[in-house]
Amino acid sequence: MSETREELKIRARIIKGIGGFYYAEPLDPLFLSGISEDRYDPETVRQVLENPPEIPIECKPRGIFRHKKMKPAIGDLIALSPDSEGGWVITEIEDRRNSFIRPAVVNVDIAVICFALTKPAPDLLLLDKLLIQAQLNSVDPVICFTKRDTDTQGAFENYSRIYEPAGFPVIGLSAKEDDSFPELTERIAGKTAFLAGPSGVGKSTLINRISSAEMDTGELSQKLGRGRHTTRHVELLPGLSGGWLVDTPGFTSLELEQQITPEELADWYPEFAEAQCRFADCVHISEPGCAVRTAVDSGEIAKERYDSYKTLYKQLKNRKVRY
Repeated sequence: MSETREELKIRARIIKGIGGFYYAEPLDPLFLSGISEDRYDPETVRQVLENPPEIPIECKPRGIFRHKKMKPAIGDLIALSPDSEGGWVITEIEDRRNSFIRPAVVNVDIAVICFALTKPAPDLLLLDKLLIQAQLNSVDPVICFTKRDTDTQGAFENYSRIYEPAGFPVIGLSAKEDDSFPELTERIAGKTAFLAGPSGVGKSTLINRISSAEMDTGELSQKLGRGRHTTRHVELLPGLSGGWLVDTPGFTSLELEQQITPEELADWYPEFAEAQCRFADCVHISEPGCAVRTAVDSGEIAKERYDSYKTLYKQLKNRKVRY
């Protein structure tokens, strides 16, 4: 009676998807050395060792995922097995830590939210929406203001004053100054981070400085005052300090959709937590004895943050605006 052996499986991460095919990077770069005939079918082992796959491994999902209406996504941790035709198939998709619709990426650890200090000036309402969406998905946000070398009016210090008291790291970057990048590189080391923000803020330039990729930076449109989108698909790019970077094509916003109610909005403004309002259900708009509004008046909470809170609260109340 022949001994039953396991199906040969390789644990990997999807880094790219094009035209129905996916490309996956093995989590163990020495995976071939662990393939043993004692554990797996000898003929399968022989075929894989004689024709090792190119890295990243091109693969397609098994039909069972189509029947389950489950589509692999960039960032998925998967199991790969060889098929009878010498190719590779996705046999398992592990539970996801988080999942984004736009950009379509999963299992993100850090959101590097990028805005330029000048040309174009940062849209703080959009910035706050991105911070909320990151927190909703258990992603740690890091705010990066690019083009710091063009800041002659103290804009970086002003934005740091707004966001650091809320507990968000704020980093100033300049493509002309190499010493402005180590802090960001250290924060994302060994993790999966996505870069998000409007066009024209230098995301492609930033990726070139902290990853081994070479992205087209594109030209800045003088007429519109913002850059042309240069990325064509979502892809995980290897970071210089380990981990992965997600480039997000044509990306200007994330959708809050129906994830929070107006009454829950304040929970995603961390600096509000210290305020002890008179009423437990205070929404910090017009109630008497509101400690948040008092903190705004005294400068403990940045007025810019409170103004964006009021705008988002009104939008959530009306439910007419899609973010």
